[in-house]
Amino acid sequence: MGPSVEEHLEHVFSGAPVHDIRGSDRFVVVSDMHMGDGSSNDDFLRTSSLFKGVFQNYYFERGFDLILNGDIEDLHKFMFERVVRKWRHIYELFMRFREELSLFRLHGNHDPWFYFSRGDSVFGRQFEALRMRFQEADLFFLHGHQASNWIERMHNLNRIMFKTVINPLRIPSLSLDLGKKGITAKESRLSGFSLRNNVVTFMGHTHRPLFGTDSGTPLLYNSGAAIGKRGITTLEIDRGQLNLVHWFDRSVVRMYLDTDIHEPERLGRKDIYRVVLNSRPLREIFRTWEIPHKALVGHG
Repeated sequence: MGPSVEEHLEHVFSGAPVHDIRGSDRFVVVSDMHMGDGSSNDDFLRTSSLFKGVFQNYYFERGFDLILNGDIEDLHKFMFERVVRKWRHIYELFMRFREELSLFRLHGNHDPWFYFSRGDSVFGRQFEALRMRFQEADLFFLHGHQASNWIERMHNLNRIMFKTVINPLRIPSLSLDLGKKGITAKESRLSGFSLRNNVVTFMGHTHRPLFGTDSGTPLLYNSGAAIGKRGITTLEIDRGQLNLVHWFDRSVVRMYLDTDIHEPERLGRKDIYRVVLNSRPLREIFRTWEIPHKALVGHG
């Protein structure tokens, strides 16, 4: 028998590098791009132009550091070299973040460790998880598949299923899901881990955004996904403010937008729109859940 999910999460957490951040820092978290080779089976094709416009003209220009939280390539479906060849301009954008700002690359279940050495020239050091210290509080970043023993232990079987069933049938990955549904077992485990360890956890993997207590998952936040017909979502840590953001272009139909509550903001003259779905100061999250934050008093 291998370790329990709780033991595995504790191992991932304790082994994660720690990065101190300040109240003036800006980070954007994105996950689940599932980049392929540009064929019709490439889930990233639909949102690739939107992604480049958002990350080049908004996040890079405004000085956001970039956290890629897993499943950036879909290496269950495509060879790494073919992905890089097709999306070279996206990798060049990643390189600009790495060289001029900061870039943190975490792995998911679709872009596993054994491919990572091939991406060192773009990503530099890559991690399974990352911890950030905001004064006395811990922010914990991981893709989220680690909350399932089946995914962790049956990786090779999972690859065989993709090769023999999913890929031949051209079954796409799940699109960004903006609907409200019940909490999954993986989300529940990560939420419980966060509460027991007094950390704010950021995940991806499920392709649906979560925002703490507003989604029924205290201390758990999910950046959603960057694929599908609904656009892309990100999480921002913007000078002490945590934002869940939905990006879309004119191809997104009104049925996917709740414009009665959220007013879209246009990105320059481009047909790209930004909506803040939810927002909360980090200090408020820490206070609410009694995470140690002695140094947060008077923090500006």
